[in-house]
Amino acid sequence: MAVRFEVDDQIPPPREFQRSAKSHHLRRINMKTPRGWLLIYSLLGFAVSAGIAYHAIRDQNMVNLLLSAGFLLLAILLWYQTRWALLANSLLGLFVILLGVYVYWDVGRLGMLIGGGCILASYWPFREELEKQTDAERTHHRDDDASSHGPGLCIALLRDGWKPYRFPHSNVVVAVPHDFVAAFDDDGVLLGTLDGRSQNFSATLHANEEFHADPAVAYDFLDDLAEKSNVEPTDKGTYRYFKDPNLTGDEQLQYTFYVIAIPGSVVVVSIASTPGRERPDPLARIENAIPDIVGELA
Repeated sequence: MAVRFEVDDQIPPPREFQRSAKSHHLRRINMKTPRGWLLIYSLLGFAVSAGIAYHAIRDQNMVNLLLSAGFLLLAILLWYQTRWALLANSLLGLFVILLGVYVYWDVGRLGMLIGGGCILASYWPFREELEKQTDAERTHHRDDDASSHGPGLCIALLRDGWKPYRFPHSNVVVAVPHDFVAAFDDDGVLLGTLDGRSQNFSATLHANEEFHADPAVAYDFLDDLAEKSNVEPTDKGTYRYFKDPNLTGDEQLQYTFYVIAIPGSVVVVSIASTPGRERPDPLARIENAIPDIVGELA
C-alpha cells in the first residue's frame, strides 16, 4: 500500500467550532492584480464610474450618483476577482434596464434600455475570465508547492516505523509512532494513550460536500478559525495549519490543539500531557512532526 502525504493545492478543535464552509467559498477573493480582459473590464468600470459621478455631482442627480456607485462596486469586485462581481453585474444590469424602461416611456429613447441589456450580457465574459484566472492561479499555486515540498517527509516518517491510520470512509490518514497505542472509536476519532487509561492524543477528520466540491474551501475554513483565535496560519507546501493558543484541561492533563488543512479535508489534532512538565515521548515526536503526520492514500 502506497501512502502519499499531501504537501498539495485548509474544524476546528472541538466540535463546537463546526460550521458550514459555504460562506467562505463565496467570499474568497484573489489579492493579485487581474490580467488581460479582466484588467480591462476593471479599469473600464472605474472610468465609467468616474465619468458618471462627475455629471451626477455637477447636475446634482441622485440617480446618476447611484449608477456611479454601482459601476465602482462592480469594478472593485472584478479587480479582486471575486464571484460577488457576477451578482453585482446582474443587479446593476437590472437597475439600468428598469431606468431604461422609464426613460423609454417618458421620452422614447432606447439608449439606457440597450445599455442595461449590454451590462447583463457582460455576465458571461466576466464569468469566463474569472474562472480562467482563478483556475490558472490555483494551478500555479499547486506547481509552486510541488516544487518546494513533496511527499518525502511522510515517507521519512514511515521509514522510521510510523504507522498510518486511515479514517473510516476516507482516504485521509494520520501517522503516529509505532510504539504509540492508538485506535479509532465508534465516532471515527483516532485516540491514543500513553498509559492505557488517559486520552493523550486525538485526531478528528472534518470534511463535507463543500470541501469535496472545491477542496480549496478547506483553507478558507481554517483561515476563519485562525482569525477567530488571533493566530496567523502557517503554509508548508500545500499544508496550512495553526496551533490554537487556547489551552483546555485540568490538573492531570492539558490539551493543545492543532488544526491542519489539506485540499478537501481538515484534521484537528489534540495532544495532552501533564501541565508544567515536558512532553513525554512519543507525544513530543508527534508534535514535532506536525503537519506531516497528515496525508492521503495514493
